[in-house]
Amino acid sequence: MHEEAAAAEPRLAALADRLRVALGGVAGAQVEDKGLTLSVHYRRLADPDRAGHVVRAVRAAAATVPGVRLTEGKMVVEIRPDVDWDKGHAALFLVDALLADTPDAPAFFIGDDRTDEDAFAALAGRGPGILVADAPPGRTRASAWLRSPEEVLTFLRALDT
Repeated sequence: MHEEAAAAEPRLAALADRLRVALGGVAGAQVEDKGLTLSVHYRRLADPDRAGHVVRAVRAAAATVPGVRLTEGKMVVEIRPDVDWDKGHAALFLVDALLADTPDAPAFFIGDDRTDEDAFAALAGRGPGILVADAPPGRTRASAWLRSPEEVLTFLRALDT
């Protein structure tokens, strides 16, 4: 575990509590505490017009906490320690740990959000980054595209044959 990230965990837990209070009156807003990161989801808002309020509340609360940064994705704001670690670093760490005996084995990453772009970039040359999106992607580091979770399942089943 990254030492600086681990040190931020109590600050993130306190921030999660503050955000739950601040967003408690916003039906459908969800604060997900992942331990080393927070995700504030607003895709299920009862009133979609409140999305701007949620994002502003998250930005304001996070601005009071030293050593964190925000990343925005599809109807989510992620709050994480401001350290040099992201999904790309995590993907490479897992590949190195799990495929150490087979360094030429392909690896791929499937994701559906802007926050997955770091992993697509990190694994370039090792295997495809696969973006899941309704429409063909615009700018992405992914090298392949699937339209739905159902297509992902079909793809994974085809690998098993």
